[in-house]
Amino acid sequence: MLSFLNSHSGALNTIANFVMVFIWLFYFQLLLQSVRRERRSSLVISCTTSDDNVPKGIIANMSEGRFYIQNIIGASLTPGHEYSADLTEPGKDSLTHSLQGPLGPGESLTTGPFSKLLERLVAVHPEAESGAFEQLDEIEFELTVIGVHGTNSKSVAAKRPFRLKRKSDGEFEVTVTRRTTQQIRNGRARKQIVAHAANLR
Repeated sequence: MLSFLNSHSGALNTIANFVMVFIWLFYFQLLLQSVRRERRSSLVISCTTSDDNVPKGIIANMSEGRFYIQNIIGASLTPGHEYSADLTEPGKDSLTHSLQGPLGPGESLTTGPFSKLLERLVAVHPEAESGAFEQLDEIEFELTVIGVHGTNSKSVAAKRPFRLKRKSDGEFEVTVTRRTTQQIRNGRARKQIVAHAANLR
């Protein structure tokens, strides 16, 4: 056995070195994936129903780090026109608190009833107060969240579309029209969303 090892020591050393390199590459990949998860923002935008059966928007931070919400943008498309507005700060409605602020890992924020979010959108666009939305039984409504994740100074975004179906009591039945929340972390789409938000009222 010893003679075999001595006679093949060069080949065995080569094999051992290859094994060690493979192990180090494996651990390096695990470390790289861990770092990427820590630096990658992940938000879930969805809807929840309260005890009074009123659908409300909810934003959950599924990132490994803290996420600071800077802006929440609402957009809706009616025949012939698209409306969008910054819904972050309170308007002349029952939503008296700002939606801007930090979310820790696993924490969530309720945006308020979708009907109130739509009211904020209409309040910014006087031309829509003439009944552009009241005449529609179904309304396409999209929420976009813009903010900063962890120590990264670059703003990122996430968005998800909803369908609001009007009920007899004036509230809405809300369904999501996309299975998952779209994460927008890089590229031209991120820059366009951030620039668009900066020009909204």
